[in-house]
Parts: sequence; C-alpha cells; structure tokens
Amino acid sequence: MIKDKFYCTKCFYLTSEDTPPKECPICHSDRLLFDPVDEVREQFVPEYWNEHLKEKIENIRERQISAGRESSTFGFVTDLHWASNAKHSAAILEKVMDACAIPYFFTGGDIVVGSGVCPKDSLFRELSEYQENFKRIESNCLMVLGNHDQAYSTLPIPKYYVESLTKDETYEYYFRPQTEYSDRVFGPTLDYYYADDKVHKVRYIALNTHVKANDDLNEDGIGSFWAFNEMGIMQEQIDWVANVALNVPDTDWTVCVSTHEASFKNMDMLLEIFDTFRQHKSYEGESNFEDKPYYNAKISVDFTGRGGNFAVWATGHTHYDKGEYKNGILVTATANDSLHNSASWEFTKDYACRWWKGNYLTVAYQGNPCAVMCPTSEAWKRSVWKWSRQVLDIGANSVYYDQVAVARPFECYDTRHGHPVGGGSWWTDGYRQMLEPMHELYSSRNAPITSELSGDQWLDLIDGYMLCGAPHDDEVPFFPAVYSGYAIYFGSEENMCDPDDTFESWQYRQFTWGVLPGWFDRWDIGEARFVRQRNMIARIAKIRRAAEDYMVYGSLDDEVRFVEPPKARVYAMNYLWRPTNWPSKVHQADLHGTVWTSRKDGSRAIFVANATPEKRSVSFLLPCRGFKLVSIPETEGCVYSESSKRGNLVLPPHGIAFLIASKPAR
Repeated sequence: MIKDKFYCTKCFYLTSEDTPPKECPICHSDRLLFDPVDEVREQFVPEYWNEHLKEKIENIRERQISAGRESSTFGFVTDLHWASNAKHSAAILEKVMDACAIPYFFTGGDIVVGSGVCPKDSLFRELSEYQENFKRIESNCLMVLGNHDQAYSTLPIPKYYVESLTKDETYEYYFRPQTEYSDRVFGPTLDYYYADDKVHKVRYIALNTHVKANDDLNEDGIGSFWAFNEMGIMQEQIDWVANVALNVPDTDWTVCVSTHEASFKNMDMLLEIFDTFRQHKSYEGESNFEDKPYYNAKISVDFTGRGGNFAVWATGHTHYDKGEYKNGILVTATANDSLHNSASWEFTKDYACRWWKGNYLTVAYQGNPCAVMCPTSEAWKRSVWKWSRQVLDIGANSVYYDQVAVARPFECYDTRHGHPVGGGSWWTDGYRQMLEPMHELYSSRNAPITSELSGDQWLDLIDGYMLCGAPHDDEVPFFPAVYSGYAIYFGSEENMCDPDDTFESWQYRQFTWGVLPGWFDRWDIGEARFVRQRNMIARIAKIRRAAEDYMVYGSLDDEVRFVEPPKARVYAMNYLWRPTNWPSKVHQADLHGTVWTSRKDGSRAIFVANATPEKRSVSFLLPCRGFKLVSIPETEGCVYSESSKRGNLVLPPHGIAFLIASKPAR
C-alpha cells in the first residue's frame, strides 16, 4: 500500500513527498492548502454527530420493535466521494450497525472522487485510503461500482471520455476484498454478487452497471471504458440474476437490490424479471439496442411455484437532497453560467462570445481554458433555464450562479446572438432576461438565487451575494453599507486553521458588518480540533438570527464611535487561494461595533464585539437615547448604562453586546 504524506485540501491530490509541492499539480493551489495525510486517516465519530446519531438510532430501534422480531434492517449509503465527504463514515456506520444489529450496508457507488478530478496515481492512493479506513466494517459493506470508481482523467476531460482502470485494477481495489468473505456469491465475472441474511431470510444483490462495453478509442486516442450512455448490464449478468441470484431457498425469502444508476441499458428487462419473481410467474423478454448491440439480451425464466418477495431497489448517482430540505437545511446547487470549459464544449460553441476576427473569447478559470458565454444567446439561456429547473426537481432549494454578478461584460461580434456587435447594454440586458424567469420560479418555491460580490444591476433578481475579499488594514464595509436592506451578504475568505485570535477577530468584524458567516474551505468543520471555532460560529449565527430585523433585513448606518479608539493588533493570516505575495499579517482593531436601523419599524440597534480574551469597559457616542440590552444566552455577561450622550459597556472576554433603542432616531 502506498503511504502518502500530504494531500491537497481543495482537489485532494495526494503526494508521498516529505514536503508539500510549491503548488498543486492538479488545481495549482498554493502549498498552504496541503495537510498531512495522517489527519485524513484519523477515524472517530465527530462530536457534532453524536446528538444526531442518538436520535437516528432511537428512530431505527422504534421501527424495528414495531415491525416485529422477524423484520430485517439494512443500511444504504452512497456517493461518499471519499476524500471530501467520507472521512468519518466508517466510524459513524459502525456505531449505527452495532447499536441496531444491522448486518449489511449497501455502499451504492462513487466511493472516491475519481473521475475528472484526480490522475491515476492519486486515484490508486485514494482507493488505498478507502480500504484502510473501511477495513473495520468491510465485511458489512456490500460495494456497488459507480461511474467515478473505475475511471480517472487528467483535467480537462476530452470529448466526455475518460481513460479507465483496467479490469484487473478494478477487481483488485473493489471486488477482491469482497471475495474474502464466505457469504458472498459472485457471478462469473466477479464484479456482481449477493450476500444472505439467513436469520431473517433476506438476500442482498449488488449489481454492476459499469461492465466494459468495448475497447474502442475516441478521436483523441483515449479509451472509452464508460460514458453516460455506456451504462448497462449484458446477457451474462442478466442470466445470473434470473437463474442464480433469484433462486432463493423458498418463497419466504425477500430480495433487496442495489445499483449505482437508476436508469441504464436493460433496466426495463430487470424490472420485469423482479416483478415476475414477486408474482411467482414466468417471463420471456428480449432487448434490442441498435446503437449498443453488445447490450442486446434475451431471457426466459419461470418462477411458478417458487420466487419470493421483492422489497427495494436502492440507487445512488443522482445526489438527492430532499431529506435535508425537509429538515430546514439550505441545499444550494452551483453552476458557472458565465463560462464553459472549452475543452468539452462541442454543444455550446455557438453560444460563446467571438472576437471580430472570428476566434472565440477564452479566459483561464481554475487552471482550465474556458469560453465566455454570451448571455443574449437564446440557446444558452434555455440551457441555463433547463438546468435551473432540474436542480429544483431533485431537491435543491437554492441556486448559486458562479461569477455572474462579478464578471465584467465582454464584447461579442457573433451576429447570430441577436445583439448589436461589440459592446453595449445588451450584456446586462441578456443576463436580466436570463435571470427574470428563474427568479420568478425560485421565488415561488421560496428558494433564493445567489451569486458573488455586487452586481447591483441585477439587485432585484439576486437575493444574496458572497463576499470574496480578504482583510486589509484599510478595509471598510463598503458593500453592506451601500446595499444592506436590499441584499444579503454571506461568506468571506476564511481559514479555520488561522490562529485562534485571528479567526475570532475576523469573525467578529464580519459579524458586526452584517456578513453571514460561511465559506469555510475545510471539510472538517466537525473536527474536535475546531470545536472552539465551530462554537463561535454557532453563537454568532444565533445572535444574527435574533437580530434579523436589523442585520438581515435592515440597513447598516454607521460604525460605533468609541470615545477611545480601539487599539489595532497584528494578526497572522492564512490565505486559501490567494497568491503567496498577499500579506500574511494584517492590522485589525480588537473592538468592533456598528449601528443598524430596522427596516420594519425604523428602530436602532447597536452591536459591539470584544475580540480579546480580557474584560473590557468602553464608552461610545449614542446615535439616539434609550438603548437597552437584549437578553439572550449568547450575549450574557454584558452590563450597559447611559450617561448624557454616551453609552457605557462592560464586555466579558469575547463578549458581544446587542442593544436596541425602541424609538427611531430623529
């Protein structure tokens, strides 16, 4: 097994060198983004999961009791995409299985980042990482192959094809470990199988929709192991399902099935076979795919007097998020509707901006050459509209249009797009025409549309803007001061690995400026080492929620005018994706304060945050009289009094004061 020492926290490239590279060879991120691999391999149930698991386990047990002793329980987890999502999955699954006596979990495919992200050697290392971390529960996991699992590419993907793992490599990393357990019964090609729960008479069938269809090469000489139109099962696997997997010991047995895709070649034939199995009847069928003749199949099977029960067909791949939406979690789908990867854009060439010489306009984005799309092109607008509707249908309740609100307009000389050649207002008008129907649709679903920075020409169509700025000595809250009351600002460039005092000062300043915390570039926000930062973010979010009439819907009027100006301190900063010549230190005040006006009733509010670990006594000029402290748990320990035109505050270490004056200022 290859032992890696560092991994890129942005694209998950792994290296076995003693020190991180100067920049990531895949995404070109700075070496600051590399973390030691031993942190990836650390396995435990994160603290923030414990309460959720307690409730989950109680619910499972209640259902098990109500279903009776003869019932069986199995788990299904899919699309782990290992490096980014599955760090603690094995420990979490183990806890649920032990508490609820669950014999098997289907892992429904795409267990690694794989296709389109990492080169082949990194994919091998990622698979080794998966094997090492999941070994503790490997005997309980019934692995199903996904589209990311057996394919890799170097960016960008040419013509939608990716070079693949060989059949032997796929077997070694995915199916050979399964053969170590005697309860697995494999088909002839050893990449599909079943396992039995004999106590409860349940058979779990793991099928493979990613068989090798042919050995053709595309026009770039890349092997076409799979593509999205190459998913399916062939005659041999269909015969095995009908004659072996469904040959259960008696009619009391129940079958559960898993594939990665919900739609593939010969899916209808399989459905007919399973339905016949359930009804104890016979079936004859034949499939004919003129474009993919290798998927043609023919079957005749008779379940008269035998067969059994069919319980469920579990699939992954589609990344449904409806459950999270029901639980009140905002699920945001992201697309770049300004650019398109010019290495795989045959179907969008006619939508791109062209120079007067006829060549396409391209820019570099995340290391890839991208074409600038023309917003007036009706075909491009229809493409964006279609995608935006689809993400709502699969469970998203928000959308993020990357770059739209920040990208500058370009000239375009393609007369087919219907705008005057060159520059003009058509750029802004085109995006308005694109955004208007989407805003109407998303508003009807109570789903916000977001982008980044300002884009005030579309202020009535974009609900939230992400800030991309990093702190500077001379920074002022320009955007919130101008646009608060009209748009919500969220995020900023933040690093949880900054020193505690830096992180806290930065968070307090952003909070008092009205910026919703977020955009943490680490996936490990639940790590024990970040509990202090996580608790601080939660505290700020609760105060912001209590103050939503001011900080969310109101307007930022002024900074608090302290009688004695706060002292500036030097803070060491880490930058997530900025050039290395950006300052590594910044001067910031150790005390932050702002004045807000409610949009609802015109009343005033003051927020003061102490960014130091010491108790502070401060005085400031009042915008009006009659302020009182708001009493909530997150602001406890503050003491306030007024004298003449001054407010006087005593703040505990890292304390935040929230004051409201019931009467509006004159």
